[in-house]
Formats: sequence, C-alpha cells, structure tokens
Amino acid sequence: KDKNFHREGTFTPTQFARHIIPGDLGEYATVQHDPRTENPVGQGYVREHTPYMVGRPGYSYVSAEMDDIKALAIESIRAGEPVWFSCDVKKQFDKDLGIWDAKLHDYEALYGIDMDISKAERLRLRETGGTHAMTFVGVDLVDDVPVRWRVENSWGDEVGRKGFFTMNDSWFDEYVYEVIVPRSRVSDDIAKACDQEPIVLPEWDMI
Repeated sequence: KDKNFHREGTFTPTQFARHIIPGDLGEYATVQHDPRTENPVGQGYVREHTPYMVGRPGYSYVSAEMDDIKALAIESIRAGEPVWFSCDVKKQFDKDLGIWDAKLHDYEALYGIDMDISKAERLRLRETGGTHAMTFVGVDLVDDVPVRWRVENSWGDEVGRKGFFTMNDSWFDEYVYEVIVPRSRVSDDIAKACDQEPIVLPEWDMI
C-alpha cells in the first residue's frame, strides 16, 4: 500500500528458507501444556505418523507446567522476540472486539447447566485442542505477574484492533497449549528432555 514494491527473485523452497528465515530453527524448542496425568510433565513426546515433510522427524515437544511456559514467553517478549503459540482460538472469543477471556460469555446462566470441566478433561474428551497459531508480541505485567497478553494474528486489520488482539491471562490458562522459544531460554530440565528419546503418542492424540 506504500507503493514500494520489491521483488526478491525466484527461489526453491529450501533457498527461500535459507534467505528469509533467521538462524537455525533447530535451535528452538516446542514446549506444550498437557495437564493430563497420563502424560507427565518434564517428558519429551512425539506423535506417530506426523512427518509433515518427507524425511523429517515427527511432531515432537516437551510437556511443562503452565507457569514455566508463561515465564518462557515473558522472557522472549522482554528480549524483543515475538512468540509463536497455538491455542483453541474460538473459545470465549469476540472477534470484532479482539478479546479473549475465560469468562467472556456466560453460557451457564443462559443454558442453566454446569459447563465447568477441567482442561485435562476437555482434552480427554477431544473437546478442545490447538486449532490456530498466532504470536505473542506483548504482555501486561503487574508485580511481574501477567494480566493480559497482546496478540498479533493473521486475519487482517479489519478484525480486532487493526489485527491485534487482547488475551486475558485467565484465557491463557485454559486455552493456550504450546509455545516455541529459543532453546537458549529453556531450563536445563527442558533442554535435557528435548535431547532424550521421546515417548511415542498415537496420531489421534494430537493437541
């Protein structure tokens, strides 16, 4: 829209990756929140039958406590780095206002039933999971505790506030599942789990 058109040229996919992507993506760690007791934290996992690129390994991650995941996201944001994350995007969401809040819509009062089940139970029932990926670009801290998160989405600038959204920290707890951060930021325990042989989970158990 600024009339400053620029062409980089013709690339193969691998040439494009080398030209555009900064650094080595192997130096990043995928850290996931899975509160189900059958999948203990501090372990590495891989989903079977998920080599999305021929010849590449399956989809793997390390499971961690939510407080640790938030701390990693905050540290990266403070360093000026956006944080990729996955979530169950349409739960308790107002697209026009650009707001996520765990109690945004009072469905229980409307239907007259108790709909409060735990995150672990929702995962076991396949009622929730990572349906969309976005980036954290800011966080509002009060006494070093996160209150709200600033999110940049890919749906254009006609939704939210010119393409940016506000996530209440309560929503993070319930519907955020995964972040990708530089391995240099993770704890020694998470780094060790990244390097160990992962536990294989069935393909249908995708979060």
